[in-house]
Amino acid sequence: DLGAFGGLIDHTAAHYRDAPAITDDRGTVSFRELDQASNALARGLVDKGIRAGAVIATLHRNSRDVMVTISAANKIGVRTVLMNTGFAGPQLADVSAREHVSCILVDDEFEDLLATLAPDTLRFTGSRLGELTDNQSTSPLPAPRQPGGLALLTSGTTGTPKGVPRNRIDPALAAQLLDRIPWPRDGAYYIAAPLFHATGLATCALGLVLGNRIVMARRFDPEATLKAIAEHRVRAVILVPTMLQRILDLGPDVLAKYDTSALKVLFAAGSSLSPALCRRAHDAFGAVLY
Repeated sequence: DLGAFGGLIDHTAAHYRDAPAITDDRGTVSFRELDQASNALARGLVDKGIRAGAVIATLHRNSRDVMVTISAANKIGVRTVLMNTGFAGPQLADVSAREHVSCILVDDEFEDLLATLAPDTLRFTGSRLGELTDNQSTSPLPAPRQPGGLALLTSGTTGTPKGVPRNRIDPALAAQLLDRIPWPRDGAYYIAAPLFHATGLATCALGLVLGNRIVMARRFDPEATLKAIAEHRVRAVILVPTMLQRILDLGPDVLAKYDTSALKVLFAAGSSLSPALCRRAHDAFGAVLY
């Protein structure tokens, strides 16, 4: 058992092979390449002394790096904590200490935050990831005795954010998500919601399982989102209500510049949706809002 995400990446690589899996700010990676990158990172972590039962953290904006890191950790029985990209240094240090994080992988822009961590915490920025993956085999790994899980963080409204373990994915939740929403297959999804939250991560996983290209950007820009929807003939968009409002606030003239006719699902979650926002979304995109 390679774990939920290790198994996901391994399965989709075998099934969809060289089809595009993720398009992010660095370009496009296939399902096979995603799996190979995950295998190489898993071996690199082991070479640095990360063993089954350990806890690592990832601090990445939306990109392939999130899925590669989680799946690599799964494959060697290591738990992953998904850090909020809005954290200040003290928050990152508090959560890392409480969750017993021994290694953290971060985007280059967050390097300054790492000074707050315990001195013995291994740390790898984007520009140093080659230390972990260069010259590593990309072949499949043997399953660990126990797959690594992951921890999503609470919002922190009652104090420091706390890790919520997700060692097993409840199939009833996935079934409900599939039953209520007509998720497309073999097309493209645009995920604007952050991957460190359940909405973005779950729909990214679901989209990959169904053979879709996942399109994402490190930072949300409303017009760039519309451009990507048109360019990739995106059939499902996943966002939070404030992002939806910012897209609609561009106005009808800007909206009319982009062909969004392929859109079948506009999935908004994470906070309340006002009736007015629902009506505006319906007027702009049709009956696609879930």
